[in-house]
Amino acid sequence: MKEINEPFLREVHEKYLRQRERITLTPKQIGDRASENRFRASRLYGCSIADHYARTGVPHTHPHSYSLLQRFEQGNRVAESWQEAFVWASRIPEYDWLEVEYEHPLENDVLVGQADLVVNGIPVEIKNTVRFEVFGGHLLQLMAYCYLMNAPYGLLVYQQDFKNLIYRVDSRPELVREAMARMAIADAKPENVWEIRPGLCVMENSIEEIMPREAKRANTKTGTIKGDIVPGTGTVKCQFFGHCFPWIGNKNSFHTHATKDEYDQGIVGAVTPRDTDHEQGN
Repeated sequence: MKEINEPFLREVHEKYLRQRERITLTPKQIGDRASENRFRASRLYGCSIADHYARTGVPHTHPHSYSLLQRFEQGNRVAESWQEAFVWASRIPEYDWLEVEYEHPLENDVLVGQADLVVNGIPVEIKNTVRFEVFGGHLLQLMAYCYLMNAPYGLLVYQQDFKNLIYRVDSRPELVREAMARMAIADAKPENVWEIRPGLCVMENSIEEIMPREAKRANTKTGTIKGDIVPGTGTVKCQFFGHCFPWIGNKNSFHTHATKDEYDQGIVGAVTPRDTDHEQGN
């Protein structure tokens, strides 16, 4: 019996792709957990305010965009390839010692999750990503699965186009408990635009892009001259953004504005929703 490790995952996945006969998995749907007030393995990092909103049933103000839904769907397809590979392997004599679960629900009194794969008691999380540097939130998610299963380690697959990296992640139950304790104490609700956080509140803009800034050169297309204070632009990422920043309405993008005097004082004078369809000429 082989160890469930990085080379073994690739071995099975490659053999499945080479045999070219795909299997069809029975769909499993755990639901959206709209009324779930326990911590979720996939939300043990990031914004404790948003997590509090999610656990207490606060409605979304900014549902996921169409493009983001497509990205999620692409990620689901990538995960399915690995899931199919291990279910297929468990059905052939060479790997008849494998016990495989996919979309496997996990829970205890305070924490819930759903593992992409469980192979002989080892959780496997598959991410379709442009990252090849490990993201701490993904580690915590996999550690949470280990915590719920009492598994000694898990495996994190980063699939990018036609290559992948696979990381062994040791169980660290104390880090999972610390993360839950941290998320249980929701941060204070933001009071002004300066508290917008790139990567959490909005997409991966730098703070310099979000805030008004001084033009360094003229732009004949927009009529901007050097020294003008030009608007900053942000694109909403958090589904609960409108509860913290109600001025956005239901728009997914916004501008921040300042006069020269306001800019010199470090003040944002106004924030307005951005009509992206009109601005892009659609």
